[in-house]
Amino acid sequence: MIAQIPTVNPDLQAWADEEIVGRVVAGEAALFEILMRRHNQRIYRIVRGIIDDDGEAEDVMQDAYVRAYQHLRQFEGRSTFVTWLTRIAMHEASARAERLWRQTSLDADVVLA
Repeated sequence: MIAQIPTVNPDLQAWADEEIVGRVVAGEAALFEILMRRHNQRIYRIVRGIIDDDGEAEDVMQDAYVRAYQHLRQFEGRSTFVTWLTRIAMHEASARAERLWRQTSLDADVVLA
């Protein structure tokens, strides 16, 4: 059975990212959904610019959100949250693109051999 994610109060949509981050770190994990919904389109566009495959781009986004959530306590506010999240997503996308490129190169080497 899949767990239901509680619907987030629409009044919380007006909160700044950094305020939501603080509340998530304090234990209100469900509020992370607001951050994901708020920045999903931007993160997708950036990742899709690096990864030329919709499915892979969606996987990278999921990995980036998981990594951001796992390391949320390390967000120091020296940049905006969306900048921090974007850097994580770009790093994940670049790493995935590198792995895909190596895999393609290895596959081509096998065919040529």
